[in-house]
Amino acid sequence: ACFGQSNRGNPVIIIGNYRFLKDRDLGLKTRWACIKKRFLKCTASITTLEGIIVKTTDDDELVPVFLKSKFGRPVIELGGYRYNKRSDRNGRRASWRCVKKRRLLCPAFIVTFDKDVIDIRNRHNHN
Repeated sequence: ACFGQSNRGNPVIIIGNYRFLKDRDLGLKTRWACIKKRFLKCTASITTLEGIIVKTTDDDELVPVFLKSKFGRPVIELGGYRYNKRSDRNGRRASWRCVKKRRLLCPAFIVTFDKDVIDIRNRHNHN
């Protein structure tokens, strides 16, 4: 995810084509709502814990989809981007790199624990 500020200086998270504004604090967690919530009734939301995304809504763009590449290797699709499995530790925690890492030197990656995404660094340098 890309953390930043809106034009009005409010905190914002960008994932793929989605933008989320800080909605409310829930103890150590923060809830972020889609910027289209107010006018288009969008229900997409994100929950972060100390800057790490720990929960997303059931929107197809935000839920990780576990696939196999045409070569049979594991791939995740998330937010309109694809990630190749880079490594895993003890079979539970895994690191995934953007498929454009080699060709475009894209720095984006995600980390999963079992099937849950526990960290997203979604700063892609491409569309």
